[in-house]
Amino acid sequence: MVVPAHAVDCLSAGTPVGKVPFTEGRYSKRMGKPPRGKRLEDALDALRLAAKSQDEHAFHQSLRLALRSGSSLLAKKAADLAKANAVRYLREDLEFALHHFLLHPAEDRGCLAKESIAAALMDDPDASDEVWLAAARHVQMEGSFGPPVDAAATLRGMAAMGVAASRARNKMHVLVDLLLDPQPAARVGAARALGYLGTAEALTLVRYKALLGDSRPDVVGECFRALLLSQDDREENLCLIATHLDSANEALAEEAALALGESRDLLALPLLMDCLQRTASAEARATLLRAVALLRREEAFTRLAAWLLDASPHVRAQARLALSVFRDEPLLAGLFPQPDGPRIPQPDDPRVSQLPGSDA
Repeated sequence: MVVPAHAVDCLSAGTPVGKVPFTEGRYSKRMGKPPRGKRLEDALDALRLAAKSQDEHAFHQSLRLALRSGSSLLAKKAADLAKANAVRYLREDLEFALHHFLLHPAEDRGCLAKESIAAALMDDPDASDEVWLAAARHVQMEGSFGPPVDAAATLRGMAAMGVAASRARNKMHVLVDLLLDPQPAARVGAARALGYLGTAEALTLVRYKALLGDSRPDVVGECFRALLLSQDDREENLCLIATHLDSANEALAEEAALALGESRDLLALPLLMDCLQRTASAEARATLLRAVALLRREEAFTRLAAWLLDASPHVRAQARLALSVFRDEPLLAGLFPQPDGPRIPQPDDPRVSQLPGSDA
């Protein structure tokens, strides 16, 4: 498949491909006028055709031209294609585009191009520390039907991971600032990045934030997950998270349960089962059932199957709905309807005796 020459020309409206020094002075110079209207449509078509062609060199060249075109639509599309196709050797072009849109935010409303570029750069361990630090500090207030909103919160959260992986001397300062960011998306990213960093200093900050709490349960939930990325003080961290299983804030209790389940640590099993035994809420019970199943351990499925044998038909019906995603798990087969059998095993059903934990 050949990319039409006139379409490729549309990608060349911005800065020509070439090595550009990574300095603010050079990047502050505007690119050429980006393609618009029909030229933009043709340029997007050129990218799609290049992605389907067998000419790898032409594809990479099209990506470079798009990233340097000055068009946020083209840059976003190119970054998405680069990530989807695991294209390497585009670091300078991606950094060029990201820094350009950081300096000229009006050209990328909503930060959609910057987010796609950051996602593509995340796969490159040699990405510049400077670009991550700049993205982590970027604030972009945009108009809305109400007060202005910060469109760069998700970008700052994404940049937190790049900062954590960087060699920047002040990276802990930047991550602390993000952990206290006014926007929850940035705080979530900071907690995730600190967990990835995994140092005693980073995990202490995450633990402090988990204990301090947050107006958004998903931020605390990310702190829980970050703590469990480390094997240090694991039992203590599991117990800390389990203290939130009975929280009056249902969303926070759900975050705690799912974090324990996602840990796939058998030490979390008794903590979840104890809470499951005492809970009276149908919603909380469904969350705990999913959390136990998320452990994906034979012992967990065995305990769950045994517990369900003693449960009422109503509770088993709730469990069947909550655990439908695990219907192919052999140890839970008795919970789900069989092709030629009853929907729920009855006490006199011979299949009940085959369930793990049955006394029949």
